[in-house]
Amino acid sequence: MKRLTALLLSLLLLILASCSGSTAPAETPEAQTTAEGNTENVPSDGGPEDSPEAAPEAAPEAAPETPKSTYIPDPNNQYTGGVGFSQYSTSVSYADIKVTNNADRTTLLDEKFDDTDLSTWNYFSRGNWDASKTSDWSISDGNLIFTDTNATGASIWTGDINWGNYNVTVKCKAVEGIEGFGIYFAVKDSSNYYYFNLGGWSNTVACVEWVKDGQSGNTDKIPFAAEYGEEYTVTVNVGPKQINGFVNGEQIFQIGGEAPSEPFGGMVGLSNWSTATYVDNIKVASFADGTILYENTFDTEDSLADLKHDLEPYSGGSYTGSNKSFSWVDGTLQQNDSSTTAVIFYVGDESWSNYIYSIDVMPYAGAEGSAILGAIKMDGPSYVLYNCGGWSNTVSCWQTYDAGTTDSYNDDGIASTIEYDEWHTLSLVVLDYAVFAYIDGVFYQSWWG
Repeated sequence: MKRLTALLLSLLLLILASCSGSTAPAETPEAQTTAEGNTENVPSDGGPEDSPEAAPEAAPEAAPETPKSTYIPDPNNQYTGGVGFSQYSTSVSYADIKVTNNADRTTLLDEKFDDTDLSTWNYFSRGNWDASKTSDWSISDGNLIFTDTNATGASIWTGDINWGNYNVTVKCKAVEGIEGFGIYFAVKDSSNYYYFNLGGWSNTVACVEWVKDGQSGNTDKIPFAAEYGEEYTVTVNVGPKQINGFVNGEQIFQIGGEAPSEPFGGMVGLSNWSTATYVDNIKVASFADGTILYENTFDTEDSLADLKHDLEPYSGGSYTGSNKSFSWVDGTLQQNDSSTTAVIFYVGDESWSNYIYSIDVMPYAGAEGSAILGAIKMDGPSYVLYNCGGWSNTVSCWQTYDAGTTDSYNDDGIASTIEYDEWHTLSLVVLDYAVFAYIDGVFYQSWWG
């Protein structure tokens, strides 16, 4: 009997012990607001209460955490902030924005606009647009669009105000209106940002505008006009202490960094390679204020006296400097030799700097287009030229000449043809730090040395 009583007592104690082994329910992950204003699940501190084996079956499972890039701020980054877009009296479209961390090549943002969610984006106005009308920005067919051409300064941006040392690239389009398009970078808020404006001032220039604590400024306004309906790939590389901006792979601006060891500047000219051409309306004007440095409309035959021909030809050209290749015909300059290569004339002063040079040309016989020369220095000699319709009138590209050596960059050129028997305006904007080339008012390429 005693043995039976002891056995029953042992069984009772065992049952009571098993019933007291339950743990408290696991805590639900807390919602934490990030610096961008988003919420994400943050797990509670480790401990026995977080063990999945200990959680009761009735407890709901936490939603899986969404993977996202982790950005660690670097105090050495001088330029930091998010990215975005704007417009000014223009309907615009943006697509495929990608932001890459230059330090470790991780992706900070990769937005295809394949859904209509803009909840992580912020809004502000730098014009007449009412920033509370956030629905004016919408998504359609993989594009972020804004269509109200009466609105000015409608702005949208996203990202981390601590982002630095990154590369942002996006496809941009001005659909209709009076200006182009633009992208923000290094945005902290509506009073602190940089804005790459392409087609500002009634679609005439490109520059970077910046606002710092409400104070504003801008870089040099380079001639630029956006073609409506045409898509451009815009890239801005925001380095730790230097920023470079590109359109379709061509550099437009640089902020910070070192200045060139030898600033660009000097005389101007024109050359033809196995091509006969009419020439008119040479004009050189100060970039700063438009003051005319030189102008020749070839109204009289005496106007040919300004032209010089003793510059060494590039690429082993056969021209020997004879002025017999040039004549005055009915108010124009005629370069009548289509068999000689690198036929050159030049004008001006080596002290010229920061200027806009334009010239009208009409090729009428031969094999190529015309090459416009700038930054001519007789010491060497040296110069840069933009060959418009070189390589049998198939490509436009940069070439440089320095002390007998020609470097050609046709592999990096733009496929193009200069039509014969039509007038074309060729232009160079020669600044201390870069030279920009244009054909018929359209920006083609830049040269940064």
